[in-house]
Amino acid sequence: MIKKRKKILVVDDNPVTQRLYGKIFANAGYEVVEAFGGEECFAKINATLPDVIVMDVILPDGDGKVIVEQLNAREAIKNIPVIFVTNTLSPEKDKGYETIEINGKVYRAFAKPVHVAKLLSVVRKEYNRHVHGGHHTPKLTAVQKKAEAGEA
Repeated sequence: MIKKRKKILVVDDNPVTQRLYGKIFANAGYEVVEAFGGEECFAKINATLPDVIVMDVILPDGDGKVIVEQLNAREAIKNIPVIFVTNTLSPEKDKGYETIEINGKVYRAFAKPVHVAKLLSVVRKEYNRHVHGGHHTPKLTAVQKKAEAGEA
């Protein structure tokens, strides 16, 4: 029996970053799908239905946070895990538990340049949580509860 490869959609407008992520995720056993902007992101999601999305915040045709907001409006894809990797966070302050809150939902976020082992670990955890169920770590659960209560 052939095991289905996990599909990851990488949304980033930088071709160098795309090649880097492509190698990282392919070496970790993922099938990598690339999108260089928001419109292409939607087209790729509709064509491939990824298991996880790694999203830049600053894209040429939109804000990654707005794109995720639009994804959340679609019932069939709103539960696909999204992990942000962005220049809008300070690498010095990135301790591995940074988050971005969108409409009461908390997403993991990493500063560029990204720590590869941490990113792979979070992608694996988000995939497993999405497919097999489960909860965030206690620290992220507390952040999620604050966001839901409007305190974030």
